[in-house]
Amino acid sequence: MSKTINEQTIINRHSVRTYQTTPITTYHQQELLNFIDHLENPWNIKIKITFINDLKDTDKIGTYGMIKDPAFFITALANDQPYAQEAIGYTLEHIVLFAESLGISSCWLGATYTKDHVQKILNIKKYEIMPVIIAMGYAKEKIALKDRIIKKVISSYDRLPFEQLFFENDPKTPLPLEKCGQYQKCLNMVRLAPSAFNIQPWRIIKANDAFHFYIYSAKELKVSSLKHVDLGIALAHFVITANILNLSGYLEIKADQAYVTYDHYHYIISWQIK
Repeated sequence: MSKTINEQTIINRHSVRTYQTTPITTYHQQELLNFIDHLENPWNIKIKITFINDLKDTDKIGTYGMIKDPAFFITALANDQPYAQEAIGYTLEHIVLFAESLGISSCWLGATYTKDHVQKILNIKKYEIMPVIIAMGYAKEKIALKDRIIKKVISSYDRLPFEQLFFENDPKTPLPLEKCGQYQKCLNMVRLAPSAFNIQPWRIIKANDAFHFYIYSAKELKVSSLKHVDLGIALAHFVITANILNLSGYLEIKADQAYVTYDHYHYIISWQIK
């Protein structure tokens, strides 16, 4: 992970839908490519990062007027298999945050683009998945009225409170801040993770010196097909922050946790504290 990503990068990053017409500099392009070359994910799933640089067909991509003058789009492909969507979210969020550290803004697109057209452009195979694309470019200095309206509509500045996201031993017991130690920063950065419709479809339960990550899909939440991608994004925030703070630990899928069942909770992976 590049040392240029820090806590402030996560705090500063927000969705940008209106960009300058300035092309990305050659230096920034190379920095981005070098960073991508060294990316890994916890599931060791092969992720193919693809750029859409020819924007003559931007309207056909179907951003419905939400995106204006991006420098390029970026997406990730993987074979359709368990944890592929989590790996895509995890990988792309690293790229988004590294781009942010370079001054390149971004906007995740899950439902607001025409998948069929993008699949034709990229010649995506039947066994591959491509759940999202991301618009990137240098942000316009003045936030467009359209951006402000969209942010208000989707409540992109709102996040659930700490006690509704993080728990101790079971989903009914909120995790006390005093028991988080330095990991409080990791969890605070997880709170800031973007998600489709801003529903934050994930929860973390701390138990036995480990943080267990779950997808949460209660009926009161708006159903999102991107919840697995969203968990990958949240996990990226946790791991990046743990690395920044030099916290000792590692990710693993714990077999015993897979058999622990809570209503609306689906176990994905754990961070084991060393």
